[in-house]
Amino acid sequence: MISAIGAQRRAGAQQELMDQASYLAEYMSRALRQARKEIDSPPACLTVAGRGFNYEITQGGQGIKFLNRLGQCQEFFLDGQRIKESIAPQESFITSDNLQVTKLVFYISGAGQEDNVQPKATFAIELNGEVRIQTTVSQRDVDVPK
Repeated sequence: MISAIGAQRRAGAQQELMDQASYLAEYMSRALRQARKEIDSPPACLTVAGRGFNYEITQGGQGIKFLNRLGQCQEFFLDGQRIKESIAPQESFITSDNLQVTKLVFYISGAGQEDNVQPKATFAIELNGEVRIQTTVSQRDVDVPK
């Protein structure tokens, strides 16, 4: 009986971890897929990448910044062992207190105008040292010069 209860608790904890991982991947993917190209001159959001770009890597590869579908500057980044979302001027955690993010890395390709490649953002997340997720998201809008 005690063994069965222990197995049930472990299974419940694993299911909770998988549910949170799934939510996190879907939430971030949806936002990244709907990113807009920075067309302001001088750029207001993507200060390093600049005008004509879709994404900018921040926090030494542990963050990504972009214009969201509403034209607001949005960023996802690792803050300690939790993922934080910033939509200026507000910041909030999108992971719960009991979830440890042990790794968060972003990669981008085709973010500029001159490469003739559709913008893509890839992120890899490791949760509690157990669950690893990697997702690549292509921007929804066709990448044409603006």
